[in-house]
Amino acid sequence: MNFKEYTKQFLRNKKYDLASDISELIISLRIERGWTQAQLAKKIGTKQSGIARAERGSYFPSLGLLRKIAN
Repeated sequence: MNFKEYTKQFLRNKKYDLASDISELIISLRIERGWTQAQLAKKIGTKQSGIARAERGSYFPSLGLLRKIAN
């Protein structure tokens, strides 16, 4: 089996959930800083409900929201 075939097989068998990984990262960094969802939302200029949706991990947050959080 060559590398390309191996990669296809690996990706087909791997269940990777990027939205969930991003959610976990947002939660852990927010808690590490001691912020509530409301405090983070205020700092980046969005609503607490938007942070809650991003942390739920059931959908992929917009790149704009991710950029605000990262900054």
